[in-house]
This record gives sequence, structure tokens and C-alpha cells, in this order.
Amino acid sequence: MSSDLYVIGLQEFVPLNIITTLTNPGEELVGKWVSLLLKYVNREEAKYVLISKSNMIGLCLIVLAREDVVKNISKPIQDKIRFGFNGILGNKGSLMLYMRYGNTPLCFFNCHFTHGHRGVNERMDQFYKVWRSVIKSESKEISVKGVEKVFVIGDLNFRLSLENEKCRELISENNIKELLKYDELWANYKKEEEVEIKEAQITFIPTYKYNPGTNEFDTSKKKRVPAWCDRIIWKNSEGIVCTAYNSCMNISSSDHKPLYGIYKVTITEVNKEAKEKVKESVALTLTDERINELSIADSEKFLKKQKKIE
Repeated sequence: MSSDLYVIGLQEFVPLNIITTLTNPGEELVGKWVSLLLKYVNREEAKYVLISKSNMIGLCLIVLAREDVVKNISKPIQDKIRFGFNGILGNKGSLMLYMRYGNTPLCFFNCHFTHGHRGVNERMDQFYKVWRSVIKSESKEISVKGVEKVFVIGDLNFRLSLENEKCRELISENNIKELLKYDELWANYKKEEEVEIKEAQITFIPTYKYNPGTNEFDTSKKKRVPAWCDRIIWKNSEGIVCTAYNSCMNISSSDHKPLYGIYKVTITEVNKEAKEKVKESVALTLTDERINELSIADSEKFLKKQKKIE
């Protein structure tokens, strides 16, 4: 069965410099990415269409949906969080997307957090801000804390608190379990202060930093310590199951290795046909003033059905 949705997050898809930070020139490039992605996913029998695209300097968030499920998806609400220069610039930040699939709210964040080994406190602060955020449109404000199905993806820039030589030695031994003990995210996250989050088991070597065009870790003068900078995190709630989580070692155009995940998400839908029948039945016995209130309440309570999307 083909996936219902593809959610694609890009970081640094334009060079980050003074000109791009001030002018945000990525709109044309976003269109090229959309065309390439649609061409790729539409090779199979199922057909996909674009339902949302947004960008902020080096960040881009694209959502594609299978044609036959588009009717079940609400109009997406987009927003942004800027972290650069005390929240003024978008060279670091997050693109936010809210939509409803059937009767289930979904949130997606594509993030790029502060870099460098000394930036762990700033990264954690940015991570918490994402989970505390409010997505705003002209007509509504949505608190992310109230949404059960939330995914945070991107270059979160969390590092390994480990000496370079020791880190590379453990990688050469494929000792993922030992490496994970030094991962900044899980060493510093305080779930009692925020929502409970999850990540699928990491079974692949760090996704950063490589010599572009190779599978070789950084050999420049800086010789950066490898790390799992690129992550997919979700809110720990019922009805989300990860079936695949891995990096793409065959892609070498960047100093990062792309990351992908496949998730089965249980959503609820209101059975519209049954809902109308309830309205008709209730209308026979209730006054006009109470028809709408009670019939809708009955429909919400008794006529929801569940299905899984991927």
C-alpha cells in the first residue's frame, strides 16, 4: 500500500550567508524541489499532489499527499519560529505546519538549531520552545501541547560529548550502543518539564560530518567529531508506530547523510453518512433548538472510526 503522506524537510538548501539571511531567496528553488519530488513519487501507480510548501532562508518543508486522500485533509496552517539574532533572523529556526487528517490534528516541524559543541544549552532551549510553541493563523491559534500527533524533524545539531578519537574508534567498531550514551539530546532532555517524546532505535552510524562526495568522516583541519545531528522525534502518544528509521549512506552530495523514517499513524474519521442518519433520527423527536447540538454530540461520540495512515 502506498503511503498517504510524504513529509520532506530540507536544511541549508541555500547557502547560509549575509545575503541569503536578509533576502530569503529560496522560493524559486523550492519550486524545483517540489517538481523533482513529485516526478519521483509519481513513478508508481499511486499519484501524489502538493498540499503544502514553505521556506525560510535555508529551511524548506514540503508535504505531498496521495490524490485519493486529499479530500480528508484540511487546509494546512503554516507558521515559523526564528532563532537567529535573538529571534529576529531565520538562519536558524523552525517551519511549522498544522493540519487535520480526518478528525485527527497533525503537526510537523522542520528545524535547524544552533551548531557547535558549546551550543548545547541553546539547542535544548530551542528544542523546548518548539514543543511549547503556538501555531498562529489569521483566524486561530493552536497550542502544540494540545496536539497528540506531533513530529519534529531536521538538523537538530545535537552532538556526542566524546573525544574525537574515541568517537571514531567506537564507530569503526560499530558500537552504536556505547556511542548513544554520549548523545546530548537524551542526556539533557527533562521530560518532567515538557511533553514526553520518542525516537526510534538508532542502529546507524552518525549522520554528520562527512567529506562531501564520500562516506568518509571529516578530515579537514577542524576534523569535527561525528554526531547524530539529524533526527526524527515524535510526541509519545498512542497510535504512532515507526516501521523504519535509517540514514542514506549512498547519498554523498552533502556533509550530512539524509535521514528517513516510515510511520504508521492511527487517525479517526467521522462517518458522515451515519452522522446524517443520526441527525434525521434525532430531528424526529427533538425541538429545532436542540437538534444541531445533540446530533453533533452523538456523532462525535459514537460514529468515529479509526484507520491507519503511513
